[in-house]
Amino acid sequence: MHRVLVGTALVAACATSLTVLPAHADGVDTDKQPVAVTVGDDQQQLDKLNQRLSEAEADLVRSQAELTAAEAALAAARKQRQQAEVDDQVLTAAVTQAESALAATRVAVALGRQNLRREQQVAGAVVRQTTQQSTPLLGVAALVTNLTTGDVNEQLQWSTTLFGTTQSRMDALRTLQSQVELAQQAQEAARARVDRAKTAASTHVVETRGAEARATALAAELSARVRATLEAKREFEAELAQEYRRQTALRSEASSVEDKIRARMALLASEEWAGSPASGALPLPVAGPITSAYGMRLHPVTHDWSLHDGTDFGAACGTPIRAPRDGVVVEEYFNTGYGNRLIVDHGIIDGHFLTTGYNHAERYVVRVGDRVSAGQVIGYVGTTGYSTGCHLHLMAWQDGRVVDPMARWF
Repeated sequence: MHRVLVGTALVAACATSLTVLPAHADGVDTDKQPVAVTVGDDQQQLDKLNQRLSEAEADLVRSQAELTAAEAALAAARKQRQQAEVDDQVLTAAVTQAESALAATRVAVALGRQNLRREQQVAGAVVRQTTQQSTPLLGVAALVTNLTTGDVNEQLQWSTTLFGTTQSRMDALRTLQSQVELAQQAQEAARARVDRAKTAASTHVVETRGAEARATALAAELSARVRATLEAKREFEAELAQEYRRQTALRSEASSVEDKIRARMALLASEEWAGSPASGALPLPVAGPITSAYGMRLHPVTHDWSLHDGTDFGAACGTPIRAPRDGVVVEEYFNTGYGNRLIVDHGIIDGHFLTTGYNHAERYVVRVGDRVSAGQVIGYVGTTGYSTGCHLHLMAWQDGRVVDPMARWF
């Protein structure tokens, strides 16, 4: 909570310790410059966040488009896999049919071979009998034997019939042999059809299942990417909204600081005070090395390139902070960025109105309205607010404008 002493009480408290010169209108206008610089830096931060949000939205659109395409590919792969399973069933039926045909062919071949062997046996017997009876001595036997003409004619007719029967059986044998060969060829063709059907069915199912698995994996990967991108977009939106709120608060605080500076300078300008002007460099509020100077830098916490509006001194937490000059505590409060803050007016020094600020302290031992003396302990070093470690962030305002503390005053 801001606690500021504005009014006659402040003038009375300062009268005995501060040397004051009348304020001028142009001096009040110069107070707007640090506020403008801060707002400009914050606008750059807003631009960065808006750019990151735009990139996240574009990435989300791309990811969603890729996911849509992947889901379409997955649907096609599933359809192909389903068709492959149907085809597999058809091919399985074809395999069954081919195997039945193969079995029937095996039976036909076996019967053919059996008939062939039987005909071969019959033909062999006929040939042997014919060979035995058809000799060159048959005519001689007919002459020397008491055969009648009718007997000879009967014998010749029997021989002719026997040879005709043998020839018929030989023709049947050749026909059966051809049938057996055709049956064997049909058997081989049936076996080949069975093998091709089995191979085609197995290959088709494996390929379509593999395609579906790859499409499923791709869709899952893209779905995860879409979720991550959407989450990043939401984070950027939340960060942007937070930044807008922070800037709104910053502008409100900056406006409030300006109003308070104007009020205090107007009150001091209305009084005619005498006193000896001070000059020379002020003693440092803490003993420690400078770890970050005034100027543009990459913020160690927010990682934004912005104005570092003070000088950081490395010091252990609990190190006493001492007032560099007599003054009056005008503000003491907590700020998200600065942590615990203390602001002290020191009055006119070398013709300029000087105010100093102390930030990130673990605690202060003075309050608004307290008069402090040079060298007095006013608080202890800490690491509150946006801080990466124990240190003092020292600020200086010259005539209401933020300046480099080390350029002139310390």
